[in-house]
Amino acid sequence: MSDTARQDILDMVARDVLSAEIRAEALLGRGRGLLREHPAADSAMERVRAMAATHATTLRGYLAGRGGASISDSPGPHPFPQRDEEAVGRQLSASSILLAVAAHLALAAFGYGELFALALRLFEPPLRKVCPGHLKDCAGAAREISALLPTVVAWELTRSGLECHCICPMCGIGACGCVAVSAEALRSAWVPDAGGAQEPGFALQTPRPGSELARAGVKSGERLLEVDGVPVASIGEIQTAIRKHSLGQELSLRIGQQGGRSREIRVRHVSDLPAV
Repeated sequence: MSDTARQDILDMVARDVLSAEIRAEALLGRGRGLLREHPAADSAMERVRAMAATHATTLRGYLAGRGGASISDSPGPHPFPQRDEEAVGRQLSASSILLAVAAHLALAAFGYGELFALALRLFEPPLRKVCPGHLKDCAGAAREISALLPTVVAWELTRSGLECHCICPMCGIGACGCVAVSAEALRSAWVPDAGGAQEPGFALQTPRPGSELARAGVKSGERLLEVDGVPVASIGEIQTAIRKHSLGQELSLRIGQQGGRSREIRVRHVSDLPAV
């Protein structure tokens, strides 16, 4: 392979990766006002935006130092035009921004993988040095978005007046488990064997208006610690504990608050899924 051919292929892939990160950064910049309304998403995406900007600066410097074409000279094909149009158009929403950014970051992560393989094979020390860290950053950011997405979708639906419609025992009393189920599906898809210490109990979302938990004054961010005095942490444990009561019967819940405080409330078992 000639030196020119070697440089051309390295520059081509570097420009493609740079393009993906620039687009992710731009989307987050244009959507900042909307994301600010969801503090957790806003904080996470500011970190991602800073990461993408830092990566872009590094790649621009690499290309400039080699005399390669800049991204403004040759931006390459746009891989996700429809998704970006939805994210910045009239249907602008926090979840559409997150999905579009995740798509670009996933492309960047795979691009860094390709670029690292090329840098090793073609012996390009600057890229051999930066690609592993940038790859890890982009993949981690995409995983972070996948963890945020269920809560952001639920938040958007609630703001639109679309409350949880599930009739399982948990959702029936206002302790929606749907967000946790979708979050777990995403988490296990990205990191199947992830473990680690977790907080006790089950994190609660904003209860459905008029539900048992809403009437008891339960707030988003509190944790369901016990059902009838028995510690619970998983959806299965909570569902089983509630189903020990017939519809209409009361049960006792211990709700954990910030600072380690907790209180006991009484609620009724009000709904369940049809038997199959």
